[in-house]
Amino acid sequence: MFKMSKHKLWDGDDNIEYGLVHIAAFLAQAMEEGIKANTCEELNAGHPHEVQKNKTVYSASAACGQGNELYENRGCSEEDEEAYMACNVNPDMILRAKVLSNWDDAPPGFFCAPRKYLPLAPRWVVHGLTCNSSSTSIDNITEYISYVKKEGRCRDYKQINSAGWSYADCNERRCPGPTGRVHVQGCCWWGRGVLLTSGVCTLGKLNTYLREIPELTPPENLCLNPSAVCDNRYPYLKWILGLFDYVSNVQDYAGGDWEYKTALKNWVNNGKSRNDPKFIDIASKVFKSGSPAGIANEASQRVNNFFEVLKIFGQYKEGE
Repeated sequence: MFKMSKHKLWDGDDNIEYGLVHIAAFLAQAMEEGIKANTCEELNAGHPHEVQKNKTVYSASAACGQGNELYENRGCSEEDEEAYMACNVNPDMILRAKVLSNWDDAPPGFFCAPRKYLPLAPRWVVHGLTCNSSSTSIDNITEYISYVKKEGRCRDYKQINSAGWSYADCNERRCPGPTGRVHVQGCCWWGRGVLLTSGVCTLGKLNTYLREIPELTPPENLCLNPSAVCDNRYPYLKWILGLFDYVSNVQDYAGGDWEYKTALKNWVNNGKSRNDPKFIDIASKVFKSGSPAGIANEASQRVNNFFEVLKIFGQYKEGE
């Protein structure tokens, strides 16, 4: 049974139906986040609508946040008794994600670096640049940041055809990402794990609790190296972070007139009908925005994921 201090995976009060539906709800979110793209680290989505908002498609500063909120500000609430566990944002941290989208010349993985090394973040130009067929990718992170600053092309990963970094079409070399940030200092808190958990709160709590479990504790402090979550040496960490996120932020949610466990039980007791997806709809909103009144992107797909898993678990048949 998954347990981190007071954060324990609910077993459905010893009711196997409740328990399986609970796990299906978690997996429905994981399928839409990390599993769908086969990634442990968040990808640069580069939404086209950013152009209309005076933001830059595929700005490197998308690492700072791909919504309206800076990930580094996604901390614990003042009322949270575990708030002291949150990671501190270190402006001198330098990290680079080792992940790629599955299409030609896609933006490379996110990275963060102090402004003294990269004052302004450029944008990724997907097509139209000339690449030397003999170009080799750069692995050293210090060399890589220098390469980005010089508007390097074709050396971010193997087999780039015609893409690279540029300040062209940016106002005075300022290429704001979704949050308006024009640099990547302190922007090391992009999503990681099967739920692409971002920010400093949940990761900081997990880092604290892992110290109490020697057999699971990685040598790295996750607050000093959050990318350790996706290190192949610790394949279990992406799942542990995802479970911890879901248990502490969704499973135990009780606010207003909606409480997760009660809503799940009621949905099961009322026949688990696909014509009434309200439970998974609201659970998805709580997961994505922290509130039943919030918004969940790809909401219909999360519902589909939920019922697909239930079908595998033998908890749902088409037509029910």
